[in-house]
Amino acid sequence: MEDAEKEESRQVLEVLELLKQASHDLHSNPSTEPSESNSSAIKALLELETESDSILSCDPNLSQLSHHLSYLKALVESLQQTRGHGLRSFLRRRASTHEIARIAGSIESEIQAWIDRESLENLVKSLHGYSSSPSNSDVAELIQLLTQFVDRVSQGFNRELQDLVLKSKVFSLLESVLCNPNSSKKLREYSAFAIEALIRFNKNVFVGQVLMGPTIQALISTGSVSSLTVLCFLSKQSRAR
Repeated sequence: MEDAEKEESRQVLEVLELLKQASHDLHSNPSTEPSESNSSAIKALLELETESDSILSCDPNLSQLSHHLSYLKALVESLQQTRGHGLRSFLRRRASTHEIARIAGSIESEIQAWIDRESLENLVKSLHGYSSSPSNSDVAELIQLLTQFVDRVSQGFNRELQDLVLKSKVFSLLESVLCNPNSSKKLREYSAFAIEALIRFNKNVFVGQVLMGPTIQALISTGSVSSLTVLCFLSKQSRAR
């Protein structure tokens, strides 16, 4: 990717991570007090809702997020209008708070899906653009993206993430780097780590691709301790099918 595009993508992901944390905080610690309905977490999410027409409306993948944010705004306004110390007011605040926590959890999931799409797109572009004589900075960037990918899929199975991985054909791209003798040993190892992480993510889907492709031979030819460790893991998984 070009430098300007890389910087823009980095900034987008940073903002999304902050918004995800805000929705997580709101989901975990909602308040029944109307005076606290202007917390930093709510302000951050409602600011995104305010900009939803320009930011979210152009992407059909973000329509559900836009809907959730609009609903959150309505809930917050309802909570702010609930005054008094009677039982009815108390129960209304409790109901609104419960619903705010629920919708904040949904917003967190939608933002995570957005992050996954952006991150996987960046990885695929870097793998596609990998040349036979990359610069040190290109290798370092790709290793960082591979590390982030491994961390994400290591969080456990997720159907939407699996669909993204399959549609992007990232497994084949990882295999290409692993099998490329011009790739540095370190980069081949990190590609192997990513393949191992996908097997752990869903063995039933990805172990077959290992058995049908050149991954095993490529790990043997790489010959490092790390690649042979991955090879042993893959061998155990294939026997356990």
